[in-house]
Amino acid sequence: MTEKTPSCFVWQTQEDGLVPVENSYLFATALREKHVPFAHYVFPSGFHGLSIANEEFFNGFSGGEYTMEQTMRAVYSVKDGKGVRVSEQRKKELEEQFFSGNDQAGSGIDMSLKEDVGLWCDLAMAWWKRLCAPPMI
Repeated sequence: MTEKTPSCFVWQTQEDGLVPVENSYLFATALREKHVPFAHYVFPSGFHGLSIANEEFFNGFSGGEYTMEQTMRAVYSVKDGKGVRVSEQRKKELEEQFFSGNDQAGSGIDMSLKEDVGLWCDLAMAWWKRLCAPPMI
């Protein structure tokens, strides 16, 4: 990372089972040390891969076939032990979710996340507008 690193909006959840939350703190610290503009939010709950977490997401739309294709490639890589490394517990969870034949009821989305994680898009847009606003004289 250098002073030329682009401005960053960083968000994560404490419960992320794939990427330790400490990683986002370390990244934010490095951005600060290099004087790179950034915003950093850590939400209390939510799984890895919440995507854009907007209204469409909470209505069960996950981005279409392309996103699902990417998801399935990653899940098959985990299942086959190729490229994507996760804990044995997470591997079992993914196998149960994607290969057991037991579909999740409804969208499987915790609607309570809408109250905090669901706001990250609005927070990012507000931050971006402020970052791009002309200087006040």
